[in-house]
Amino acid sequence: MNLTEVMNDAIRLLAVAGLVLFNAFFVAAELALVRIRDTQLASLAGRGNRRARTARHIIAHIDAYIGATQFGITLASMALGVLVEPVFRALLDPLFAILKITNEHTEQTIAIVVGFFVNCYLLIIAGELVPKAIAIRRTLPTALWVATPLDWFYRISFPFIWVLHRSSQFVLHWLGFSDAGLRDSHSEEELRLVLASAQGSADRRDLILNALDLRHRTAREVMRPRNEITCFD
Repeated sequence: MNLTEVMNDAIRLLAVAGLVLFNAFFVAAELALVRIRDTQLASLAGRGNRRARTARHIIAHIDAYIGATQFGITLASMALGVLVEPVFRALLDPLFAILKITNEHTEQTIAIVVGFFVNCYLLIIAGELVPKAIAIRRTLPTALWVATPLDWFYRISFPFIWVLHRSSQFVLHWLGFSDAGLRDSHSEEELRLVLASAQGSADRRDLILNALDLRHRTAREVMRPRNEITCFD
């Protein structure tokens, strides 16, 4: 193997690593920006933090930017699929020589099978599980870090993302879903779960939970008929 072939193999391996990281970026971006709340960014944006302002813009148009993350993930996966056979074919050439495998079809099949499983392993571990764990544990820092690059990618890829977004919206409307209340607030059930698991004074927690129950009360439950009241003049 000459120097040129070694350099070509090194470039291919760097391309594979870069595509896995590319995939990891979009996975982390998607999860962090879906999990983050606008209230977490409002104070930072008010103090002039540009990344926070960009993140707020993204979560205000989350459907379109989710399309951008999915477009990026798909590009990374497809590019990795293209690189699988030539990269592992080159890496396995010394092994083929040792095992005296000379059949072109056999070499190609082995390279594809090995590449497929290695590709799956890298994508699942480094491209999916690790970035998701980071986004869950460090949601705010991750959202701030990915906001500006994701916004650039969205602008550059806008024509493709616009088509994807419009197509998904058409399908959602056809299925009967609307955009109303997508990220407006927590539901009552979510608030009850948050309060139930919150640490602090039990009395204060019960007070807030009772306030949520107030709309289910009737006037008869909290008032006493006038003829049963003894009053002072």
